[in-house]
Amino acid sequence: MAQWKRLIPRQFKANRKQISGHVIYIDSYGNLITNIPKQVFDTLNPGRFSLEIGRETFHRLHSNYEETDSGECFAFFNHSGLLEIGITHGSGAELLGLKLDSPVRIHFDTE
Repeated sequence: MAQWKRLIPRQFKANRKQISGHVIYIDSYGNLITNIPKQVFDTLNPGRFSLEIGRETFHRLHSNYEETDSGECFAFFNHSGLLEIGITHGSGAELLGLKLDSPVRIHFDTE
């Protein structure tokens, strides 16, 4: 008889220096949805940060898709209040080499 394991959904971890999360969903366009909520980011963000995902590092967030040019990486908090990362007119998952459960880290400059 086969044994089934129930996986517990990944939870983000946060402290004054960083938020660590994971990709929890990839939509049909290849956009990466993380488990990092806007409310936690807004509470901890001292104004300067770096967002690391795969080979990319961001130092600012966008408001929406329209703020970027074709082929440019974007990161913003979506309508669900979760951090979303992708590439305009491209598959972020494919072009960034990311998949479900890939790590996402936001480091805060607290000095």
